[in-house]
Amino acid sequence: MKLQVIIATSLLLLVPVKPNSEAGENAAAFLALCRIIRIAKQTPQTIQFTNEADSIMKTIAAVNFTLADDTFSAAVDTSKTWTTLDTTFRTAHAAWQKYYDLYVEAKKLATGGDRHKYAPWARHRNQSHIKQKVALMAEKAFEIANQHTARKQEAENTMATSAAQAMALYGAPAPSANTYKIGTSGSDTRAKVCSQQGTAGSVKPGATLVLDTLCLCTEGPTSDASSGKACCSDCAPAGNSEVQHNSDAQKYWTKLEEQCTKLIPTANLNTNALEAAVDMLRLQLKHKDGTQTGHDNVLGSIDGAGTSGCTGNTANNGGKCLSYKDGLTDNGDNAIAWLKNLREAVAAEDRRNVAAAAAAKLEAQLTLINLTVESLLHSTTQNIGLPAATEGEKITASTKVNQEAAEKDCNKKEKESECKATPKCAWNDKAADPKKKCTLSEEGKQPAENTAAGNQAGTDGKNTAGSNSFVINKAPLLLAVSLF
Repeated sequence: MKLQVIIATSLLLLVPVKPNSEAGENAAAFLALCRIIRIAKQTPQTIQFTNEADSIMKTIAAVNFTLADDTFSAAVDTSKTWTTLDTTFRTAHAAWQKYYDLYVEAKKLATGGDRHKYAPWARHRNQSHIKQKVALMAEKAFEIANQHTARKQEAENTMATSAAQAMALYGAPAPSANTYKIGTSGSDTRAKVCSQQGTAGSVKPGATLVLDTLCLCTEGPTSDASSGKACCSDCAPAGNSEVQHNSDAQKYWTKLEEQCTKLIPTANLNTNALEAAVDMLRLQLKHKDGTQTGHDNVLGSIDGAGTSGCTGNTANNGGKCLSYKDGLTDNGDNAIAWLKNLREAVAAEDRRNVAAAAAAKLEAQLTLINLTVESLLHSTTQNIGLPAATEGEKITASTKVNQEAAEKDCNKKEKESECKATPKCAWNDKAADPKKKCTLSEEGKQPAENTAAGNQAGTDGKNTAGSNSFVINKAPLLLAVSLF
């Protein structure tokens, strides 16, 4: 038994004693913390979009505009937007508000330098089924284009990401006079701020990545032998000396951040990368054991029982370290603020990527609609699977035939008395054609016209299209588009 004690004692004597901090002792902990710092410093990715979706929407609108009647075309002023139109016009055309600015862009295309591209569509101006089909697809395209714009703006906006990153680094949107200090109160000590020794300091470990790095790496009391190189050989700035609490340490942070960039040149700004980096940092944490009984979740080096806390020098039961009292958590009184902020940053970045993917799908839908519209240019009523004429068109044709027959019947009346005796006929003694002095009266024409109008636009002869319809000629939207 005595022999075993002697051997054990001899082995202990062979272990070199490190009474103070020395260069490189926190290199592994610094590397783990640097992974997180680099995520906080990583510029949010630039998500680029083409103008394809906007171009497609304007093209479809220009086709729809080409199919419109001349009265509508004349009413659209390409020199004005909806907001710059006079009040009288806007009041009279209130239903145009939703689409007017697009009408303007459509007219510019349809009548501008590329008008030759849209001119062939003019031959379909009297084909109601093609006009309705195009109008329906234009309305759907407008809806999709608006969704695409919203998703695109969301994907391009980096403000939420950058703001959360700044909070993780500095605890504020931008660095301030207190950012680069270990504590900001005269009653602070390095041990209180970096490890809540005795009581908490003016700030707690985990408040910012700057604070944690200064606690882990900068030189402590005069007995510290690390010379500011505890985290890496090039971590000490010119004029390195002890970093005391409530004193400006910006030059130390600048040097440490520079070395982080060399150690970790690039980082991925996403949830998976952050959580992997946090796990690696967690592996570096030391906990109470048979010897060290002062602190759990210690990042860095600590001496003996650790009962003096993170003093800035690994000696006399103190250490060059920081202690996350409740571990790497973003909840509770001892939450790691930089962890919470970085999780918000990567969540914002993840949302941007989701929005970008959604925008790409919407653009694909617009491309399909555009191809479908293009296919209609060479279509007829037969090959688009629609009836040759609507009931209204049939009634109009029938009315025209009946009117022509009645006109011919009146023309047969060569005497004024005979003409006037015939209902719906009228005598015109000054007619240029002597064979057409007796013609169909206006009263005779009216009933047929009223009947046709009523069947085309409603039982009372009024147009019943919705006021917000994209259909320029306000034809009723009766067709279902199977593409959507």
